[in-house]
Amino acid sequence: MKFEEAARRVHLGRSMAFFGAGFSRDATNINGDPVADTAKLAALLSEAVGETEPLPLDIAAQEYENKQLKPELPKLLQNEFRVSQVKDYQEHLSSLPWQRIYTTNYDNVVEFSRDKRGLPHTSPTAREKPRDFSGFFSVVHLHGFVGRPSKEDWDEAYVLTDQQYSADILRDSGWLETFRADAAYADAIFFFGYSVADLDIARLLYQNPSLFDKTFLVVGETAKRPTEIRVASYGEVIKQDVTSVASYFPEVGSLDNVKPAPYLASLERSKIIPAISKPSRDDVVRFLVKGDIDASFLARDIVNGTHDYYITRDSVSGAAIELDRAPMRLLFHSGLGNGKSCGLTEYAHYCLSEGWEVLWFNGDRDGLIHDVDYLASLSTDNQRKIAIICENCFAYSHEIRDLVQRFPLISFLLSTRSAALQTRIGGIEDTFGDEFLVYEMGYLTEPEISEFDDLLFANGLWGDRQGEEKDVRLSYIEKECRSDLATVLVDICRSSDIFSRVRVEFGQLDKYPPDAKKSLITALCMAYAGARLNVAQICEIVQADLFKYGKYQNDPIIREFLDFDRNRLFGAISHICSGYIERHCPRFH
Repeated sequence: MKFEEAARRVHLGRSMAFFGAGFSRDATNINGDPVADTAKLAALLSEAVGETEPLPLDIAAQEYENKQLKPELPKLLQNEFRVSQVKDYQEHLSSLPWQRIYTTNYDNVVEFSRDKRGLPHTSPTAREKPRDFSGFFSVVHLHGFVGRPSKEDWDEAYVLTDQQYSADILRDSGWLETFRADAAYADAIFFFGYSVADLDIARLLYQNPSLFDKTFLVVGETAKRPTEIRVASYGEVIKQDVTSVASYFPEVGSLDNVKPAPYLASLERSKIIPAISKPSRDDVVRFLVKGDIDASFLARDIVNGTHDYYITRDSVSGAAIELDRAPMRLLFHSGLGNGKSCGLTEYAHYCLSEGWEVLWFNGDRDGLIHDVDYLASLSTDNQRKIAIICENCFAYSHEIRDLVQRFPLISFLLSTRSAALQTRIGGIEDTFGDEFLVYEMGYLTEPEISEFDDLLFANGLWGDRQGEEKDVRLSYIEKECRSDLATVLVDICRSSDIFSRVRVEFGQLDKYPPDAKKSLITALCMAYAGARLNVAQICEIVQADLFKYGKYQNDPIIREFLDFDRNRLFGAISHICSGYIERHCPRFH
């Protein structure tokens, strides 16, 4: 998305802003002077403590406080950062319908601007908990706020002196995680006049690939090269002054404003376009070993009646008759690694071919409140042509029940492991009554066995059995592996060079900090167990924060095993491979 388009979309109320010192520079404080920036404040404090050259701000502030100079530091901040006048562009940008505003500024430029227009706001600092401001528009002052001059605020909410910095005030406040959640759901993230030099903000803006394309950093026309380099890793650099970019953001009611569009947070639209060419061997290996499904190759096989990449499942194609009997209530089950996700993707293709809208639940419960609003806005005819897909359905039984009760015309396609179905089928019966149909995908049929053998043979994946007769290989699948797809995959990968390469890649983790390996192993165990956790949950389990930062989220070795998306973890390898690593990699233990 281009900057101009992102600016127009702010009026949808789904974008967030971050204001730095460069945003407030042109405002006038109560002394009639320009609001101080970091350099000016550091110089002022350094001079006051008798230094001939400016000290870093945190040290200068600590020295000023240690020497008990007058006025006291909180009072001095009041004089320098409480404003009496703002510029038009500051008032305009402050008054836009942001999802939320964050700032490391002490000043009240945003509050002053919104008061001029009669707009509501709250101004929490690190002292407050995010849950106490749910439902209110907030300007979050991460480093303290001149509107809160009490002794408690100075001790607990300000980040200025070196002692306050070292206290890591934000760490336990909850605002770091709130920022990440806001960023995940935002249409766009705008930084005005901020260089991302602060450690806390670097933590907030860990280099999450899913945030990069929607993050815009306005650094000013005179920004120095180090600033450009620093911020370029977080998003698109806009080398213009805040005064000039303000014109890209229309006023409320402008004809340039974007009309609201469907907004989905937890339900992701599925769009499957058949691939033009055949998959390569590497494509097939990534699919079979890592579980990395390329839906375009899958659709190509379905459309062409081939099996160069995927073996269509009889149980799934047989269930396609239910498209004429909507709303559908279908449940696919099998053991670990027997193709449930692929089966749901195949069925999604059938739905899309009939003009349905397919929404895939990504496991994020918190985002469903946005999606319910969208579903409720649809006509009954449109709801009849929607299918919601949910894997590991028993983990989300409450959410599914609520959706089914509220939207009885929408179809639901679910999957679960067979062992879970045997013990918890009552939960599905309570939700769907007698209306749901159950399809087993645990074992390959005779036609599926033959096609799967063709796929393995064509890509040279049979290992020692590559030279055997076809009938011998078919008999092996049917009798030795009992027609179980997962068993075949483990044996095939073990007899080829695939797992040896995986073992080598896993061994490279010995060069990393112990917490990185511990975090990865925990994530693999959870993937093997079928649990999906977000980054914060993994970090809490292992008591290490490494996975929160871009250095490790973008690391090529880590990404061989894990994918990071919207602050969540997804296995980049299949459950079969996760289980194999757990049992056979000596370094795992």
